[in-house]
Amino acid sequence: MTPLPPTPILITRRLILRPLEARDAPAIQHIFADWRVVRWLHATVPWPYPADGAETHVSQCLASRALGEKFHWAITLKGSDALRGRIDLWPFDGKSRDMRGFWLDPELHGRGLMTEAANAVTGYAFETLEWPFLYLTNAAENRASARVKEKQGATEIARERHPFVSGEADRQVWLLTRETWLARRGWLDQLGWTNSGAACYLCGMTIQINIAEAKARLSELVARAEAGEEVIIARAGKPVVVLKRSDAARLEPRKPGAWAHLGKLDDPYLLLRPDPELEDAADGPILPA
Repeated sequence: MTPLPPTPILITRRLILRPLEARDAPAIQHIFADWRVVRWLHATVPWPYPADGAETHVSQCLASRALGEKFHWAITLKGSDALRGRIDLWPFDGKSRDMRGFWLDPELHGRGLMTEAANAVTGYAFETLEWPFLYLTNAAENRASARVKEKQGATEIARERHPFVSGEADRQVWLLTRETWLARRGWLDQLGWTNSGAACYLCGMTIQINIAEAKARLSELVARAEAGEEVIIARAGKPVVVLKRSDAARLEPRKPGAWAHLGKLDDPYLLLRPDPELEDAADGPILPA
């Protein structure tokens, strides 16, 4: 299997996803003392969590990263470099129907942050790496995790028994295709959300890329900037240039039938339905029952 490229920094409206580092072990050790974090992880995670659990785990992740096998991102809030969660991504090995995993500090639950991080990583998989699909999984009882898949347009394709830290339970298996992802993003682009200040996490993402790679991919990066993304070009890991869409560029006037090629959404009222995560953050319903 071809080794993966270096882990990029992904920036969203509220988050910075940066490569996992050895210095993140103490934060992981602290968060993993919480049963709510580990209960739905794979049974290979030891519990009670040992004193050297995070250090050992991070060492394994960095070794995997060095071989180009997986991407490991630390989820951090803008304004703070402290790890508050994790999200990983890896290619299909031809057997295991599981290609992404994540967890978040319980103190940050209910704010839609995990969806925001998942969308950034999924966009990278489909739009930069151009993977054709992602297999995704979660414990059937973990409705918050399932909700992330539903909002991304994934389809449940199977249920199977699986060993979790909390014991054996049903696991949902989902399939999200690149075609579905791009169609949903294209639909939002046509609404003009890519270039607005709306909290649209399928678009308007910021990526950071080194200057050597930017030279080889300049046409692609310009196209992404025109689509509303912000591209940070770095030298030796330090940002030096920002490539973004000019204010002079405007969306063309809407033409009747211009959206026809995007097809229909499986749920055309998706954006109008109450969102449990948003309601949790608002401490009550956002839309009338």
